[in-house]
Amino acid sequence: FALEAQEESESSETVAQRVKNALDIQIHRYQNTDVQTNSELDGEFLYNLVSLDKESQELLQEATRKFNMSMRGFNRILRVARTI
Repeated sequence: FALEAQEESESSETVAQRVKNALDIQIHRYQNTDVQTNSELDGEFLYNLVSLDKESQELLQEATRKFNMSMRGFNRILRVARTI
């Protein structure tokens, strides 16, 4: 990985706007709940919102075993997947 090899990067303003847009989507998505952002999702509420197909479930379970992930790590992956 060479920093010199990277293409021109986005401006801070562009990144900030993209983050704001993502937050606006989350706030709208959860407007009738006690949750405001994906980072607050947990437990059954998270599992009800994130539906994985069989192949994705198997891949995530394999990664969980291979990397000895905790449920906290497992949930973090689901929250990030929901964000992107």
